[in-house]
Amino acid sequence: MCHINFERSAQGFYFFDIAASCMPSVNQFPKVSILVVNYNGLTALGDLLQRCLYSALSIDYPDFELIFVDNASDDDSMGYVEKSLRDNRVKLLRLNTNRFYLGALEEGAKVADERSEYLVFMNNDVVVTPSWLKQLITVMVGDQSVGIACPSVLNFDGSPQWTAGYVDRFINSIYLADLSMKKTFLASVPNGPVYVIRRSLVRDKSFFDRVLVYNEEEYVGHIVWMKGFKIVVVPTSVVYHRGRATIGKYNISFFRFHLYKNEFYLLFKFGDTLSIVVGFLLKLARLPIFAVAWAAARGKGDFIIYLHAISWLFRNSRKIRRCKGKGMLYMPSKYSPLLSILRYTRMGKRILRIVARHMEKEIGTGETLLYRHAQPLS
Repeated sequence: MCHINFERSAQGFYFFDIAASCMPSVNQFPKVSILVVNYNGLTALGDLLQRCLYSALSIDYPDFELIFVDNASDDDSMGYVEKSLRDNRVKLLRLNTNRFYLGALEEGAKVADERSEYLVFMNNDVVVTPSWLKQLITVMVGDQSVGIACPSVLNFDGSPQWTAGYVDRFINSIYLADLSMKKTFLASVPNGPVYVIRRSLVRDKSFFDRVLVYNEEEYVGHIVWMKGFKIVVVPTSVVYHRGRATIGKYNISFFRFHLYKNEFYLLFKFGDTLSIVVGFLLKLARLPIFAVAWAAARGKGDFIIYLHAISWLFRNSRKIRRCKGKGMLYMPSKYSPLLSILRYTRMGKRILRIVARHMEKEIGTGETLLYRHAQPLS
């Protein structure tokens, strides 16, 4: 087994090549469990659910199982899958209550084959290509310090959807979609629709945090990096994703609340004292913007939802257990004021696209310095 060494450009960007000697033989590829989480997929996705499952079963990886975790669907998703998939590599798990994404993954991990060294966390609106998994596992087998490996995520028309996720020390995230990188490179957080994670990282029950309902990528990214592992993107591994197909069936206000609540929660859980103070003030600066928009729209908008998220923080801040670890890979804080204050406004969305294009160019040329906050948090 070889170890893949990361190279650091003069500007601070990390990347590596996969040597041919790192490719495992057929007998060396470890067992993998693919966990597909479903909620009302038959209703929300139609034949895309079938395409998702059939593509997962048609990969060229030699040893895997597929675990279909039904998150207490109201439709007949489970019955449809039972009739459609008669394959001894498939396990079906029906949950009696909706555990949301991380909770469903926790239950799926419990029934995964004990021989599985890696788990795939996968949405039900993803269609994978035949060699996507083999390419990711090759990287993880070659470098035991890689905790998560992510593919490039494309829209079904072939355009890039997202390639890499980055977060700053104030829990502002940005997902890039147009990197022309050919080499495997580092990211702060995993790509949400599908990624491979080393199973040893999820054996700790604290990994599946029940406070989180939505947008759990930033949490997972912190946990993996702070345990001393890396998150990498393998651009040559490709999947396709529709995006928000199932979420659209939920109450949007519910998800907006949890989106804001999660930002506060993760800031207080992972931030050092300076990050918490500055980050909280930056996020409070959104309030006047939300208030003006709410008044102009005659009571429509996120102002009240955001107040509920702040109220949640005040009620629960003392219960949040601070997380200690080996550090986190952060993007530069020079974008933080824009990302913190304006990201959820109409103007902010346009600014976010401009910042994303700028970061894509910087990362592609090695100009953006990703830095690792190496001090254990207390």
